[in-house]
Amino acid sequence: MVSDSIVTAEGNPGRENASSSVSVSTSQGVPGPSSATPNLPATTQLPPAKRTKTEAVKLSPFVDSISKENIERVDRLLARAVYAGGLPLSVFENNPYFEKALKALRPAYPGPPNIHMLRNAMLGAEFAVAQGKCKEKLSSAECLTFMTDGWANRNGEGVINFVFATPETVFHSAITPKDGVENADFISKHVLKVIEEVGAEKVLLFLADNARVMGSVAKIVKGKYPHIFTLGCSAHILNLLDNDVVKIGYFEDIKSRAVEVAKLKRKRVILAELRLKQKD
Repeated sequence: MVSDSIVTAEGNPGRENASSSVSVSTSQGVPGPSSATPNLPATTQLPPAKRTKTEAVKLSPFVDSISKENIERVDRLLARAVYAGGLPLSVFENNPYFEKALKALRPAYPGPPNIHMLRNAMLGAEFAVAQGKCKEKLSSAECLTFMTDGWANRNGEGVINFVFATPETVFHSAITPKDGVENADFISKHVLKVIEEVGAEKVLLFLADNARVMGSVAKIVKGKYPHIFTLGCSAHILNLLDNDVVKIGYFEDIKSRAVEVAKLKRKRVILAELRLKQKD
């Protein structure tokens, strides 16, 4: 037995509104007997579903343009990200995925800066910007703490950093004694120069490590500027204290056990077994 159905404009089945119907179909796909709709076709397809805005609007091909100023701005931002993140300057070299990602964001962008640009002109420009911001913070500060510390870089060269607290930490400069001379006269000469650059009247504290040479530098600073207090680094003091404590017989045994535990972590098989036992 074939059953009939009539779909009206309101979407409700019925025969009473057959004159306003949109489509007519039967459950078996065969026209059924109906005296109310003699001129309607047996089957009529419903109109296609309405497309969404994202489906209906497509820009193909996508047209993009970028000005020289915007290219330089994007280059500066990428360079700043490289410098701030400590990334290698060759991060964009031989890596097509960076270019593909940037092309997806901005098709007209010609590509990231190369290693030559990152290590020369762009590095100098970004250094000038950062240095300007540091000078601005130091000039606007009313009270400063001068901190200095020495360390060695990857090439084994000695480096002495000059940093101020405003109380926000602000890097001022660094020196590298090429000839290896790091005596009190050499260091105090640069320290006094930095103090005079920022304004000696704003510097109230000089903080350095507890090396013997820095004690002599502190005396020179105090002699020229009596209002500046001088202190040794408390963290360095604690480090020196710990070194003396572990030399005591009782603590020496604890130290040797701690060293053995540290060595154990380097042995993968034994460490894996230890972790399994810890889980059990």
